Amino acid sequence: MQPIITVMLNPVLDQTLYLDRLRPGAVNEADNGQVYPGGQGVNIARGLADWGVPVIATGVLGTENAAPFAALFAAKGISNRFVLQEGSCRSTVKLVDRTSGLTTEVNQPGQPIQPDAYAACLWQIDRLCQPGSLVVLTGSLPPGLPDDTYAWLIARLALHESRVALACGGQALMQAIGGLPLPFCINPNRQELAQAVGQALPEVRDVLHAALHWHRNGVAQIVVSLARSGALFVAEGKAWHAQAHGMIGDGDALLAGWLAAQHQRRDIEDAMRLALACSTGMLGIVGSHSPATSTVRDLAREVRLTRLPA
Repeated sequence: MQPIITVMLNPVLDQTLYLDRLRPGAVNEADNGQVYPGGQGVNIARGLADWGVPVIATGVLGTENAAPFAALFAAKGISNRFVLQEGSCRSTVKLVDRTSGLTTEVNQPGQPIQPDAYAACLWQIDRLCQPGSLVVLTGSLPPGLPDDTYAWLIARLALHESRVALACGGQALMQAIGGLPLPFCINPNRQELAQAVGQALPEVRDVLHAALHWHRNGVAQIVVSLARSGALFVAEGKAWHAQAHGMIGDGDALLAGWLAAQHQRRDIEDAMRLALACSTGMLGIVGSHSPATSTVRDLAREVRLTRLPA
C-alpha cells in the first residue's frame, strides 16, 4: 500500500508545565515539564504510524530545534522528508493548574518560511505524490503564506491525481472548500465548521445539515469533532452520529484513526469506531504517545453508532 503523506508548514514544539495553582501576575513555580513535538501534522503522523500505517512526513523545520522531530520520526518509523531552514519552529506553552484542572495555553504564530525552503518543500511534495496518494494537509499556516495556500496546494495535488485530507480551520478551511477542486476529506470541529458556514451549529442536526451541504458539493468524507457529543461522520451519501462514554480527547487522533482504518481496508462503521476510540483514548495522555492498542479496542466496542437521515 502507498504511504500516507503528511504536510506540516507550521510545526510546533509543545511544552507542558504543571503547577499546584496558577497565580496570574505572580511568580509561579512549576514541576519539571515535558517538551515534545506537536501540532496537528505530527499528531496525525504519529497516530497513523502507531497503527502500522506507512507515513511520510514533510514540511519545513528550523535547524535550531529540528532534532526532537527527527528523533520522534525515527522512533516511530516515519520517513522524514522535511526541508530545513535557518531558525526555529514555533513553540507553545501549556500551564496545567492541578487545583482547578484548567489548562492555560500560549501559542506563538511561527516564523515565516523562506522562499528557497518553500520552493524545496513544494518540490518534495511533487516528488512524493503519485496517482492515488493520500496527502494530509494540516494545521495553521505560518506568517507570510496567504489564506488560500491550502486551496492552491489542493489544486496542485489534483494534477498528480492525489487525494487530500484537510485538517485546519479559519480562513484556510473556508478558502479550501470555497472553490474547486475540493479536498477528499475535511476534519473540522464544530466551531470551525460553524465559521465556515457562517452560522452557529448548536445541535447535532445543525452540524449534520452543514456537513451534508459540503458533502453534496463534492467533499467525499467529513469528520466533525463534537467534543462531549462524540463525532459526526458523513461519507458515501450516508451520515452517522458516533458517541462514546467520555468526551473526545483529541481531534487529531480522531482523523488518524479514521484514515488508518481505511488504509487497512476496514469497513466504514469499523473505521468510525476505531476513530472515536483513538480520540477518547487520548484523554489524559501528554506527549508523543498513543493509547495502548488493547485500550483502543476496548473503547471501540463501546462506541454507539446512530444512522442519521441524509
